[in-house]
Amino acid sequence: MFTSDNLFFLFGLIFLLVVSSVDAAEAWGQCGGSGGSCSGKNCVDAQTSTCPTGFACIRSHEWYWQCVRTSDPPSTPPPPPPLPTGPMPFYCNCSQHLVIPNDGFAPNYDQLNAIFKRIGGFPTHLEMIERLDNLNAYNEHQSPNQKLSGAYMAFATVAKFKMVPPTLFKDECEAGQMYGQLKVAGVNSDAAKIKQLLSQKGLSTLGMSDQDLINLWGMNEHWNLHAVLFNNKSIRGPNHATSLSDKDQWNKCGFPAGGYNDRGEYPQWGWFEQAKDYNKLLGM
Repeated sequence: MFTSDNLFFLFGLIFLLVVSSVDAAEAWGQCGGSGGSCSGKNCVDAQTSTCPTGFACIRSHEWYWQCVRTSDPPSTPPPPPPLPTGPMPFYCNCSQHLVIPNDGFAPNYDQLNAIFKRIGGFPTHLEMIERLDNLNAYNEHQSPNQKLSGAYMAFATVAKFKMVPPTLFKDECEAGQMYGQLKVAGVNSDAAKIKQLLSQKGLSTLGMSDQDLINLWGMNEHWNLHAVLFNNKSIRGPNHATSLSDKDQWNKCGFPAGGYNDRGEYPQWGWFEQAKDYNKLLGM
């Protein structure tokens, strides 16, 4: 004779049997029914096993439930390409009278990587190269390493224009004088002067250290410009913003003033107007 206590015990036993039967099934494996040999009322038409993450136990029929994928596993993004390091090689086979008398420092990949990271929002070096390729900015037959050097030169100018936008100035001479003074201060390792010039225009250092400022404004913008990155005038022109001259026979803008070509004899034509759209052209 079944009493309420007996019934309670029986239901509890059934519950424990069902719970104990729920174990882990493999992906795409059986998770319900009762094995492969049951039939009719001997089958448990229910889920009997748990499925791995990303899978759910789906009923096919009363004898077979299967762990079926319900979502793709989270993908692991590929690691970023390794950054170039060390001094930038010199590829220029052009005339050796570059930017008299303040050539500036040889560019360094580690220094420019630090500057790009400090400012933020810069693409990877492979994306830099791709953007310049799309603009036909490179000279013909450039190797990957030459393109890399050109990309860093071009985006160093982006950094300069983020700090000191060309649109702040009314004309070429006003812009050239500002960029020229910043170049001289950089070459002289005078971070205090760089910060003074920025402050006079209500501009900031964008969080850069003193050494970052010196490395950016004191670098030689002509390092690989003519040999690598001279095919698109809208790219090559603005890279002359900090190119100095003390041999301007017309004394157009006075010294120090940027914007001169590699012979240091006259302004690089059109650099200032091109500079206003430079960062936008490069997607910055």
